[in-house]
Amino acid sequence: MTNQRPPYPWFGNLSLKTKLIGIAVITSAITLVAATLILGAYEQQHFNRAIIHHLSRAARFIGTNSVASIDFDYPEEAQKDLAGFASDEHMMYAAIYLSDGEEFARYFRRDLVEVGSKLPIYIRTNVNELLKEALATPPSSTKQTFHFRLLDHAVVLSEPIISENDTVGAAVLVSDTREKDEQIAQFRRVMISVMALSCLFAWLLATRLQRPVSAPIMQLVRATREISDQKDFSVRVPKENSDEIGQLIDGFNQMLGEIQKREARLNQHREHLEVEVSKRTSELMIANAELESEVAERKIIEENLRIAKENAEAAARSKSEFLANMSHEIRTPMNGVIGMVDMLLETKLTPRQREFAKTIESSAGALLTILDDILDFSKIEAGRLKLDSIPFSLQRVVEEIGQLHAARAGTKDIDLIIRYRPTDPLWLQGDPVRVRQIINNLVGNALKFTPKGHVLLEVEGSNASDEEAALTVRVIDTGIGIPKEDQERVFEKFTQSDSTSTRDFGGTGLGLSISRQLAELMGGTLTLKSETGHGSTFTFAWTCRVAEPISKGRAEASELAGYRVLVVDDNEVNRRVAVEYLSSWGMQARQASSGEEALQKIEDPADESSIDLFLIDHNMPGMDGIELTEKIREVESHRKTPVILYTSSHEGVISEVRREGLFQGILQKPLRPSRLLHEILAVVIHRHGELGESEIDDREKTVSGEEKEVREQFDARILVVEDNQSNQFVAKAVLGLFGCRIDLASNGMEGIEKYFENEYDLVFMDCFMPVVDGFEATRRIRDKEPIGSRKPIVAMTAHAVEGARDQCLEAGMDDYLTKPLRLPNVREVLLRFLSHRIQSQVEAPSQAKDDRGEGGVWRKEMLMENIGGDESLLSEIVEAFLEDMPPIVDELSVFLREGEFEQVERKSHQIGGSAANLGGEEVSRLAYSLEKEARERRGETCQQLLDELTDAFQKLEDEMRRTTRNETA
Repeated sequence: MTNQRPPYPWFGNLSLKTKLIGIAVITSAITLVAATLILGAYEQQHFNRAIIHHLSRAARFIGTNSVASIDFDYPEEAQKDLAGFASDEHMMYAAIYLSDGEEFARYFRRDLVEVGSKLPIYIRTNVNELLKEALATPPSSTKQTFHFRLLDHAVVLSEPIISENDTVGAAVLVSDTREKDEQIAQFRRVMISVMALSCLFAWLLATRLQRPVSAPIMQLVRATREISDQKDFSVRVPKENSDEIGQLIDGFNQMLGEIQKREARLNQHREHLEVEVSKRTSELMIANAELESEVAERKIIEENLRIAKENAEAAARSKSEFLANMSHEIRTPMNGVIGMVDMLLETKLTPRQREFAKTIESSAGALLTILDDILDFSKIEAGRLKLDSIPFSLQRVVEEIGQLHAARAGTKDIDLIIRYRPTDPLWLQGDPVRVRQIINNLVGNALKFTPKGHVLLEVEGSNASDEEAALTVRVIDTGIGIPKEDQERVFEKFTQSDSTSTRDFGGTGLGLSISRQLAELMGGTLTLKSETGHGSTFTFAWTCRVAEPISKGRAEASELAGYRVLVVDDNEVNRRVAVEYLSSWGMQARQASSGEEALQKIEDPADESSIDLFLIDHNMPGMDGIELTEKIREVESHRKTPVILYTSSHEGVISEVRREGLFQGILQKPLRPSRLLHEILAVVIHRHGELGESEIDDREKTVSGEEKEVREQFDARILVVEDNQSNQFVAKAVLGLFGCRIDLASNGMEGIEKYFENEYDLVFMDCFMPVVDGFEATRRIRDKEPIGSRKPIVAMTAHAVEGARDQCLEAGMDDYLTKPLRLPNVREVLLRFLSHRIQSQVEAPSQAKDDRGEGGVWRKEMLMENIGGDESLLSEIVEAFLEDMPPIVDELSVFLREGEFEQVERKSHQIGGSAANLGGEEVSRLAYSLEKEARERRGETCQQLLDELTDAFQKLEDEMRRTTRNETA
């Protein structure tokens, strides 16, 4: 039989007297508390029923009497009926509302009239909610028709007003329950007092009645203590009664007799005690030895487990770092492959060669996507993923994603639809790259698993406060759906809903896992709602700070107010979204679900001149957009009415459609609100009266063009600290495209002097320079600059070595750029630190792609893009590069021969950075490899790389001189 611990150990330590008294008192108290609670609950329930019954009758009476007043719009009569509540001092408020929620008549108690006829906010809120419920009650409902809520010190009740089986309004009553609440509270106080007195009486009575029970037991206790202290087993306890306690005393006395006999027998065996003790001691020593051995073995096991745990953790860290490093290393040659394929596709190829090149491009892009997923996954696991916080346009991100997936959706004949509500916040403060990554993953996933139908990318937002917005992005598809039991598995690593999905649709299974982890890093959530065969809905919700707009659109939507548009599309979601956009711009939008329905609307004599613009889908069953437009042109009143066609077809089909000469604008799906607005403004606002044939032709030539890139102009002075002359030219040219004023410094010491001599808004600092390098220069600047006058310093280095970013931040730099300096990267830095210095915006000139040179030796088009296409500046940069670099290449041989690896490392880094800035990718790659090998002191490998670098540099020099000579000629 096992010993069970008593449920209340503290109770077992009390004396018997205390236990008996406690049982009596506690039993009485529990009974009284239960009775008090039951009576109180009954009293409260009785009151609630009474007041609700009273109010429902009053509301029904008021509603019946006010039907005629409402029907004849005679609020004075209804007001008289409500005035009858003046005799009821508990009635705080009574009102009659019409079916549209407008107040028809009302009554306020006198004390509320004196304070401005206002109800407390919490009562007002419940009045509004109950009013909505009453108005929504069906007139023919057989259930209870009134609605009520019990509030603190008040009851609110609403009753619909029915007239001829129609809800014409509602009666709302608010009754004050303070007086009854006080009565109930008084009743509770009385009951508590009665309970306390009853418990006191129970305690006094229990104190008297416990003595006959506890006295004999106390005698037993005293006898037990005496026997324990004196070892006198001849003691006996006198018996007073024959009850259970008397039987206990008899048993106790008999036990003492038995013990007395056993004591005598024990004395007889005392001589054998030594033998028994020795035997037991020997057994105990053996057991102790076994126990010590077991403890030692356990410690060894625990130590092995600890070592195994540390090794496993180290292996996990090594795995994550290996994945990150290998993904990064593989990306470099993959980028080279993609770049070479891009250049190959720019050349003249046979159809079969172009098909092969396209296959390589597609496969390389897919592999690069997988590498990106693995890199992100490893960064998240290693805890090294950092989120940026910069201003960005969520609408622009969403539209770019739509444009990115447009071709894929068109190929699968799926409608990709964007719904961005005009009231949603436009500019946010956060990490646009990660937001884009999450949404892009969701859209790509939806397109992958949707064989037909549509994919809707929907954005909703609301300002949670003046500084924050609550955003929700939903991606809704009509695809295959996901079984309920598999819905959480899709967010696990390397997992899709089942193995057949992986085979049928491909993918690593990392996208959704990474997306959820990114969403959680942002403080948001990523959830899934799906049903097999009925599509899926992924919802990304998070809270983000609202940012000041960096740029403002040039389109004025207010100019479109009053224009009438007919939207023709067989997809209901597409029509609904298009109408929502058009209505938000003040346009009067109508819908047609087919070409036949559209023709019926425009051929109606009453409506034939009521349309200013047609917005028509290209691919519709039955009559497509082209055929419909041809029939519209046959209607005399609409022969010259502008038509905008939107299509999911590829560019070749669009070009063919454009040659039809039927349309004033052509858009590619999905409909992006900014592009749609731009197109409508171009077609409608810049057209006064009907267009002539020549004007229509002109519009067709202009509206279908690509949107020009907008480049911000900054009113800022920038210091560039760079020792290489050609790199100085490039940096000056790139920053000059953004309107910046630039000062140059050739080393860290000169940069420090200029920093304190002038007032700069931003500093670009090369990391590796003679005299004083960028790290030391930044430290000295941070040490000397006054408190409160810190200016941002951005590091520039030739390539991203491990830990370089941390090294830059530790030195006091604010950000990090790798060479070559590209316009998008520089723009992002300027927007991050100098958004308050934006002075204006200009249209960036489109750059025609130049030849890349034979074999891809020199990517001239990259350099031309960075310097804004300035041919004269190109010649200066190339001349400076060819003047500075050959001596440095020659010095490498001397330094390597003499074993001065530090100089080899420094010079290689200088060559790599300069070549990267000018588009000499092969020279840059070899220089970086030489730098790495010199750091490891591998002389033989360095010599091989130096030979390759010398040959590559000679080819680059020849290509540069040939190209610049041809252009000069």
